[in-house]
Amino acid sequence: MSSDVELILLCILCALSSICGFVAKKKGYSFWHWFFAALLTYECFFLSMFIISFLPKLNTFDEESQNKVFEANKKYAWGIILGHIVFKVFEISINKLFF
Repeated sequence: MSSDVELILLCILCALSSICGFVAKKKGYSFWHWFFAALLTYECFFLSMFIISFLPKLNTFDEESQNKVFEANKKYAWGIILGHIVFKVFEISINKLFF
């Protein structure tokens, strides 16, 4: 692919990731955790949006419950990021072994 097309696709992915981050922020979660979780690939964007759609709004909880839910939320976002990285490393290793 040409570099122009890759740049356009990267801009689209950044815009979609921003949407995911704004939806998370509206529900009371960290914008940056969900932005970077959705930024990896289009599949991660859809997975992140699916998870965020089922997360409760933090504004309805008391402060102690908010902290618990927020910490669990960070684990979801980091799980998506690290899971994708591990999958890509595994995919590259398999390709080097067999191809």
